[in-house]
Amino acid sequence: MTIRVKNRVFAIAGIALAVGACEHETVQPNTGAATTTAAFVANDAAVLSVAKARCRREDECNRLGNGHKYADRDQCTTAYVNRDGDSPILTCPSGVNKVQLDKCLGELANQYCDAHMGPVSAMPHCASYCSSSE
Repeated sequence: MTIRVKNRVFAIAGIALAVGACEHETVQPNTGAATTTAAFVANDAAVLSVAKARCRREDECNRLGNGHKYADRDQCTTAYVNRDGDSPILTCPSGVNKVQLDKCLGELANQYCDAHMGPVSAMPHCASYCSSSE
């Protein structure tokens, strides 16, 4: 290699090292302050989310359509929304805790198809939606 080529190789390598050294994540120090605000979802929106999740799972398990209780997801969702009109979700004065709702939706998405799905409120992550202060 000529001196000129060697110098270029070293210059490019040096630039790459400098750029790599400058690219790093800045870690924010922990100030010890905890966030106490929780996100909430309107009760009606939560009921609809739970109904859609349940009906999506019913559909994935081939429990909608010909010969089943509901013809399609829309009919299933409407029935679950109407059935859940007396749901504990609707009793949350400040809305539904989003973290708890998301856990419930995840549990609904992972239900086994070969078992009776049972009432949503009987599922561990779907039993309580309101914040602990209510």
